[in-house]
Parts: sequence; C-alpha cells; structure tokens
Amino acid sequence: CLILHEQYWNRLWAPTYSDWAGKSRTTITPMRLIWCDSGWAGKDEAAAMKILVVDDDKFNLMIAKDSLEDQVEHSGILLCRNPLEVMGLLATEEIGVVLLDIVMPHLDGISLLKQIRSNPQYDDLQIIMFSAVADHDSFQRCFESGANDYVSKPINPPEFIARMRAAVKIRNNVKNLKATQAYLAQTEKLVSIGELAAGVAHEINNPLGFVGSNLGTITRYLQTI
Repeated sequence: CLILHEQYWNRLWAPTYSDWAGKSRTTITPMRLIWCDSGWAGKDEAAAMKILVVDDDKFNLMIAKDSLEDQVEHSGILLCRNPLEVMGLLATEEIGVVLLDIVMPHLDGISLLKQIRSNPQYDDLQIIMFSAVADHDSFQRCFESGANDYVSKPINPPEFIARMRAAVKIRNNVKNLKATQAYLAQTEKLVSIGELAAGVAHEINNPLGFVGSNLGTITRYLQTI
C-alpha cells in the first residue's frame, strides 16, 4: 500500500498491481490517498472510522469512493483489489465497515465473508455485500454467512449512501455501547472494592472498640488483685 499527495490524483490510473506490490505504507496529511493493491482513497483523519471497499474492478472502486467521500462519516477509505490482502488490513487498520464484492478472483466474497466471521474479533464489523449478482440464492448465502446488508451494482447513489450511513451508525452505536458497558463494569468494581474496604474497616474497628470500652474495667480489676 502507498499513500500519495493530492496533487498526484490524476496519475492514479497509471500504476498497476505489479508497480505497487511491496511498497510500504506512510502517512501524509492533510489528504491521504491510500493505495491497496492499486486502490486509492482520501480523507481527513478526524472522523469516526475507516471503511474498506473490496472489489477487483478499479472502476467499481472509483465509483464507490466518489459516492462515499463526502457523504458518509469516516476517517479513511481503503480500496483493495486483492481479497487475499483483506485479513491483513483488518488486523492492522481500525476498520468499522467493509463493502465486499462477491465475484472476485483467487477468493470469492462469500468465502472471505466466512473467513472474517470465523474470527470473534470481527463480530461487530459491519459487512455489506456488493455485487451485480442479485438472485435469491446469493442473498441467502450472504446473510447466512454473516453479511449485515447487500448493495446491488450498478450503484444507486441515494440507496448506496443510505445503506452505508446506516452501517456506520450501527457500528458507532455498538462501539459506544461496549464502551459504556466497560465503564459501568469498572464502576461496579470500584464500588465493590469500596464496600469491601468499608467492611474490613468495620471488622477491625469492632474488636478495637470492645477493647477500648472495657479497658477501664480491666485496669480496675487488675488493681484490686
């Protein structure tokens, strides 16, 4: 993967997969143009999460990128033409939503979907299947394999944007919910520790109080002996 300055935008069609294979990733601000196996995208770093678009067709990647760029909240759009790179990207990038083509060489989208869902780490990942294949059997296989939604090609911009916004919103809601649950769990632990400390202090104070209240009686008794 390679990230380029915005002034090189018009030169993005020239490279091929073999040209960029093996190049290392760097960060350039404020505009990031991210290449993943001849894929590219750009966005300021300040937004919510990254969106990964996986399709072996460069034209489809361009259309998806143009539709998402200023319409859907994100912190970067990663465009990947090689499905074999996806698991590596998921492991190294903060990706919240994946737009996944079904028909691809080397590894089809449904097989990749199953591979992703087999890892509990990606249970909350929103995965939207992206394909011109529109038969009911394909729909069923996708949803049974763990897809959250399905977008047909060619892209219908209003529908596409609405579905992607919904996926981002769901992912953010799940993330916020888990953060709240973690906070509440930590708070409960602190309360439990406080109650335990108070109980221990009470148990220590009881014998000390008994000794203190009876010390005068013991002293007088000893004096009479």
